[in-house]
Amino acid sequence: MSFTGYIQAQQSRADAASRNESLPDSVRQAGADRSRQWQALLDGTVRHGSRQPTSAPVWVTLQVLHGGFASGAYSAALAEADPLNAQIAIADLDAMLTSHRYRLAHPENGALLVVAYLARIGRDHDARAILDEIAPWMPTLRFYPYPADTPVDRSGLVSLRTTRDVTALLQSRRPEKPHRDSAYRTVFVLQPLLHDVMQLLVESVADPTDPPSVDRDASGVMTRRDNGGFVVRGAYPFETFPDGWRARALDLIERARPYLAGDRVHNRKRLRNGMPIPRIVSMLTRVVDGQAVTPLDRGYARLALGRHLSKHGPTRYMEEVQRRQDGFGEYPIAPFAAVLVRRLATLPQDSGIANPDAVVAELSGEEADAIRYRAGARLPERLVRLVRTAEIMTVADLIRNGIVSSAEQLATILPALPLDLFDDPDAAVLHQELLRAFQRRRSLLLVGLARQVRFQELPWVLPLESCQSTNASQALSSSFASAVHCVLTAFPYEFLPNPVIGALAEMARPLDLQLPFTEQVAADIFMGTFTAKFDAAAQIAADVLDPTTPYVRYYDLAAAYESICRRQVPLIEVCRQRVGQARSGWLSYNWKLIEAECDLTTHNLAVLFSVGAVRHRFTSDDLATMALDCVRFVCRPSHYAQVGPCYRNDMHRQWKIKAGFRNLLFYASLVADPARLDIRTLLGQHLDVFDDAIRPLADRCLAVLP
Repeated sequence: MSFTGYIQAQQSRADAASRNESLPDSVRQAGADRSRQWQALLDGTVRHGSRQPTSAPVWVTLQVLHGGFASGAYSAALAEADPLNAQIAIADLDAMLTSHRYRLAHPENGALLVVAYLARIGRDHDARAILDEIAPWMPTLRFYPYPADTPVDRSGLVSLRTTRDVTALLQSRRPEKPHRDSAYRTVFVLQPLLHDVMQLLVESVADPTDPPSVDRDASGVMTRRDNGGFVVRGAYPFETFPDGWRARALDLIERARPYLAGDRVHNRKRLRNGMPIPRIVSMLTRVVDGQAVTPLDRGYARLALGRHLSKHGPTRYMEEVQRRQDGFGEYPIAPFAAVLVRRLATLPQDSGIANPDAVVAELSGEEADAIRYRAGARLPERLVRLVRTAEIMTVADLIRNGIVSSAEQLATILPALPLDLFDDPDAAVLHQELLRAFQRRRSLLLVGLARQVRFQELPWVLPLESCQSTNASQALSSSFASAVHCVLTAFPYEFLPNPVIGALAEMARPLDLQLPFTEQVAADIFMGTFTAKFDAAAQIAADVLDPTTPYVRYYDLAAAYESICRRQVPLIEVCRQRVGQARSGWLSYNWKLIEAECDLTTHNLAVLFSVGAVRHRFTSDDLATMALDCVRFVCRPSHYAQVGPCYRNDMHRQWKIKAGFRNLLFYASLVADPARLDIRTLLGQHLDVFDDAIRPLADRCLAVLP
């Protein structure tokens, strides 16, 4: 299978990003790096589609580009500034093990920690075996951890991102459009500053009953003399200075200094157009310094104040400014992102944020001066939401607060949940960090029914797991059931993504249940057959689902399950019989085969509910609520609004909706009859929302529900 065209397209895309001058330097540099990586793939040294695409062992973590293509570079490579592995003292590793103050960016970073732990408990033979395995890669890869300021959290509190993750996202943001940045400075900085300047001038007028004004004609237009000047009447400013006036003038000068110091085009333009702030601030500076204001400057200040009062009145100007501020929408991002980066730099980088409210507080005076904005400005809501993705809380709270918004995001948190596998807390923390690092590995593009590298294939994992407690089975079974309950109740309508399947499979592996978890198969690289675990998953589905259940009746699976279970017909043959002959392109036909497989296997739902601990963890009310959530999902109007002409996008849309119906029918098959009546009623109330492609699915669903 050739991937040359795809690689060339990605290389061109990355190269274009590297040349886009509107992007930040960091983004352009990343584009240039990706362009070089994609270009290197064209030399043919990397075997795409293989689980071992380079000469390195399968356990070596490779850098993976978009689409699952291995670049050939090593993610855990030693940096130039890193000490060599041989220079790391066993005492330092043992101290890290005891304090738990370390982090593993990649699974390789934990290898020497496992060696140190095995040596501590007298398992020297296993420690030497690991060293023999990794010895050829000692000069290349980093096998020791990164020190951390805080110990690994074992309290069950987690965060979606770390402080370092949020900082990286802030630094990679695209810059704000110049015109929007200028508009913000005008509305939130310049115009309030002008109001305060005019207030000072009003207070310095000797006769408050005779403030400056400009004559107007009958239509309200300011009149001019023959020479073009305005007709100004009233008293002059800078005649009297009440108590506290000079102090407030000095404060205003300090506020205006960052704005006036900036050499910005729109500042010079406004100065040419008569914006009085720079000149009047200069007058205020002379007054504060004890110097006299020249008659020419006093006349200019009188004219500026008269025009301002004649146009806006004494109070209406700030009311107008407030309306502009309210209608402005969200602030520019870049200056506030820079402030957040500085705030985050003072926090521990390897963990979440315990108090995000302090991080997203309003701008202080010093911060406002640094970015030339007004003090007390609120941070943009987008940045506030980004910071809160690193907030430390329970998994349930992360889901409830909308921080974790998909099952795929939840998969990144599951390895962080503490499991009672070891009596020794040092081993427990090490195993947890290894699993978290492994789950962050990106999957490779595989063909020919090859499988992804498994956690236990890392040479240092099985020796560590052999130290598990002999009483861990019951606690692990409960933890596994709780994890399944967490995933399915939070996102009951989602097609379980591969990261979730991988995380659950790793949690179930120590239970020795031999569960045939089935990953999502990509239609464009589908090889026309399924491995044996797909057949096993279909057989489990046939055992879990009674022939009279809505699920089996909806998909008409009774005969298919009999063929698979009794006559041992391969799953792929049953799928072909259900789909029929290919009447369209190969991609569409592959989609239909994969969809038929998901219908027959329930895409891991039956496998999960075949575990007794999982089945008992879900109450009938849980299942009914999950089914109703599926109904609400498939009835969302957003699924059917503005359906575009793109074939792939429409296929993906239908795939998600069909997954929602599939999950709905599965849960409905496990709940009591009264709950099914509620499901039927709710679905019937929303039939008008479905389009022509989905309406038949809803009608058939109603037909099988009692």
